[in-house]
Amino acid sequence: INFIDTADAYGKGIAEEILGEALTPEKRNRIILATKFWAKMGDHPNSSGCSRHHIMKAVEASLKRLSTDYIDLYLVHHPDRQTPVEEVLSALDTLIKQGKVRYIGVSNHYAWQMAHMLGISALHNWEPITCIQCRYNIMDRVVENETVPFCKRFNIATMIYGPLSGGILAGRYERGKPIPEGSRAGKDGQLRKELTDEVFDLLDVL
Repeated sequence: INFIDTADAYGKGIAEEILGEALTPEKRNRIILATKFWAKMGDHPNSSGCSRHHIMKAVEASLKRLSTDYIDLYLVHHPDRQTPVEEVLSALDTLIKQGKVRYIGVSNHYAWQMAHMLGISALHNWEPITCIQCRYNIMDRVVENETVPFCKRFNIATMIYGPLSGGILAGRYERGKPIPEGSRAGKDGQLRKELTDEVFDLLDVL
């Protein structure tokens, strides 16, 4: 294993802290480390989203928790509809120039949003996004319509999450039976909503 993906949102920073304790300097040099920002990390009005203020604060906090002086891949976890794309990309370009981040990318974005970002970056001669992290599995293949073709055309790497759909495709849940104690669906209301008869019908076929 030489690639680790995390985010400040995972456990409100705890996941990054655990990684920081585990990654000795020797191990860090052999690892490609990706993390994400966007989530609300405090009570301050600017403690979430993609404003320049938050990006600068978020990267310093992640670097400290990860016990490293650079992040290989820094991802926008979700689109921020309140912040101009120019502000987001300008801040990320600054981080690359400062040596705190090597590459930038996005997560949970549409193809048109990535196209917009690439255009803005080219216009201002800023570093472009190089990667997207998106949900993809045998039951959720929507990214095949636009995202994957777009990434192939513009040489953007794809990083997949949810290949087992939160455990649904692993046989973790059964029709008509209680949700297992301690399972992800037991804590995630959105995942529970996905446990429909239609989904179980698909699982029966699989």
